Amino acid sequence: YSSAASDVYKRQAQMHAPASRTEFVHIFFGAMNDYEVLNDIADDQIPDVKMGDKYASEIYTFYRAGILTGSGSSGVFNPSSTIKRSEAAAILNRMFDASTRKSFTLS
Repeated sequence: YSSAASDVYKRQAQMHAPASRTEFVHIFFGAMNDYEVLNDIADDQIPDVKMGDKYASEIYTFYRAGILTGSGSSGVFNPSSTIKRSEAAAILNRMFDASTRKSFTLS
């Protein structure tokens, strides 16, 4: 079992519970072994995700790989917000089709 699969198993009793954006990233992060860096995102540059936060390294990896871009020019992540289907679809598409990943800079 990968840690992601273990997390899914633990949540089995909550299958219909909404997932936060942070939980979604954590669950799917383990689906791949390597994420190519496309964007230069410094530690603590995402306004609402600091490197000491739970799963921050996974969130930063997704930003750096162009899988996540955040909201607005500052790239706010909204970690505790419930993930929408459209957001989940965009993340999964960018994970598994590298040609759809986004190059960007945060201001």
